[in-house]
Amino acid sequence: MGIGYCGYAKKMIEDKKTVIYSYCCYNLSQSNWKEMKEKWDGEICLSRGSFIELEIHERIKRTPSGKKKLNIKRIPRNVWPGGLAKEGKLTVKNASGTWKTNDDGIDFMAFRLVMKLITEYQLSGLIPQCTSWCS
Repeated sequence: MGIGYCGYAKKMIEDKKTVIYSYCCYNLSQSNWKEMKEKWDGEICLSRGSFIELEIHERIKRTPSGKKKLNIKRIPRNVWPGGLAKEGKLTVKNASGTWKTNDDGIDFMAFRLVMKLITEYQLSGLIPQCTSWCS
């Protein structure tokens, strides 16, 4: 069973340099969670450079019959949003449902959503329209 922390993000604006998402977050253990679920007042602004490609490992493997076969392994790279924020590639305007922030005052749910957005990009090759995170 989950803890009850949830967040949703949907793409609002995209251009050649940046992608802007609107997001909401809420905590089910708070009494006003239904109200916060409907407020899309948070904002995540990511530079397009923060959407990095995944790692591809290729190797030729010999099968038992003696034929050679090319094996391709796609490995998603981990990206820490704190590093993106320090580099200026990520800016966050906290949602009104924010209940926990890091040392820099950034909503931890926004960080979770950014990590999921980048992972989804690496797996599909397309910038996601929306994403969600619940724990």
